[in-house]
Amino acid sequence: MLKILISALIPFLFISCHDPYLDMSGVSCSLDKETYKKGEDIVLTCKGRFFPEDEQDEGSIHLSFRVFKVLDGKIDYENHIPYKIIDCGKMEYNKREYRDYHHFRAYIREFSRMTPFKETVTIRIEDEGEYILYFVISASTTRTLHGGVEDEQLPFKITE
Repeated sequence: MLKILISALIPFLFISCHDPYLDMSGVSCSLDKETYKKGEDIVLTCKGRFFPEDEQDEGSIHLSFRVFKVLDGKIDYENHIPYKIIDCGKMEYNKREYRDYHHFRAYIREFSRMTPFKETVTIRIEDEGEYILYFVISASTTRTLHGGVEDEQLPFKITE
């Protein structure tokens, strides 16, 4: 009897196991150009899609980014560069959290189906120089306990 019970439970355990991490290989961000003129709009585009089984699930997608200056070929992580948000599409950000003009945080999706997305954020920086935009997109669904993260550094320049 015990043998029958164990042999019946083993397939159930393997079938019911789901990867606790969300696959983020279909998620990315990019800048519209690599070089901008002083005061020109900088457009960050974030887009992505998930596996069909994850698209049927509900979850949230969160975007966060900061801008750092590159000095003598090294990223100055201690000094966040202020920028002005020109447009953030349908995303809403907490203006109180953003009061220092250094760190953008917003939901691309909040508690909705994980269907494909494409959102843009337009910012402006007034000073010339070399910069790195460091972004993080995190997402989770009701089935993925640990969610997933995509992050990258996007270099760009501002000239006169």
